[in-house]
Amino acid sequence: MRSLALRLLVPLVTAGCLVACQAGESDRTRAGEPGRKTGQQGAAAPTTGLMHALSQIEATEGTRRYVAFTDLAALRALAGAEPGRSPYGGLMLGLSELVPYADRIAEPTGIDVKRAERAFQAGQPPTAVNRLTGGLDTAAVGRKLTALGYRLVPGAENAWAAGPDGALGLDGPLAKLGVNGPNGLNTVRAASDGITYASRSTSLTLAPAADGRPVLAADPDFRAVGGCLGPVVAAQLVRAQGEPDLAAAGFRGRTAAEEREVMCVKVPGNDAAAAVSRLRSAVATGASRTGQPWADLLREATVENAGPGLVRLTARPGDGARKGLLISGFVRNDLPRWR
Repeated sequence: MRSLALRLLVPLVTAGCLVACQAGESDRTRAGEPGRKTGQQGAAAPTTGLMHALSQIEATEGTRRYVAFTDLAALRALAGAEPGRSPYGGLMLGLSELVPYADRIAEPTGIDVKRAERAFQAGQPPTAVNRLTGGLDTAAVGRKLTALGYRLVPGAENAWAAGPDGALGLDGPLAKLGVNGPNGLNTVRAASDGITYASRSTSLTLAPAADGRPVLAADPDFRAVGGCLGPVVAAQLVRAQGEPDLAAAGFRGRTAAEEREVMCVKVPGNDAAAAVSRLRSAVATGASRTGQPWADLLREATVENAGPGLVRLTARPGDGARKGLLISGFVRNDLPRWR
């Protein structure tokens, strides 16, 4: 498997730890809340937070390359505090470039990450789309953005822009708040169920996808991998340029005792036997780039054929191992090999 890190423009988030939530009524209920779209063209009603996110994202060449998801509410419950100040918060992937400025922008913009329940990003900058749902006073967002100097986007409903498409915002309305770097909030659209934000206004329509548009949850590979990961609190799905495989990693567990690392890979065709054998061997006898054996970092590891062309690794985090080890492995190009 060639270097994922060199060919994938992974968003610049702090490498750290991620957590997740086992299946439960709270996850299934929030995934299909009344008033939220639960599936577009060809997509079944979602049963996990991740699958709900995939049912919101229009399937395009860009969004098929990269998806990051975080169940912020479940992450807070597991951490017992704000995740950013806990061992679990180093990789709040779904927030992307918003992470460094979350506290600074909460009151002035109404975009309060600490109140949001879920976050995801699809695609890669500069055409990526980001979304926050649950817990936000979305009615106040437009008023506050206007007060800061945002202007309505012509022809778009409930959408505001700080500057022209692609602007970095170095001297835009948020600069007065001390936000002096890329933040993804150049354009913002507010609705009753959440906000969508992006560098370009044309990306705002990617999530939620318009009625009748194809979504990632209906894509056979994304549907298989999303289902394979299960009820994760955080996950990253990657199809690197030039690679046939769709690879994903997540972290799940309702309590510390239940924490599990999980990785799922969809290989071409229906036969995953070779990938299962190679990955099983790598976990048992191989080592991380740090020199630590995978057997120490990934305890009680199970590698299995999880469906046609689908291989899954599930393991308990080793003592002292960083949480979200497999997720951060995408950024560091440090994963046990299946090829």
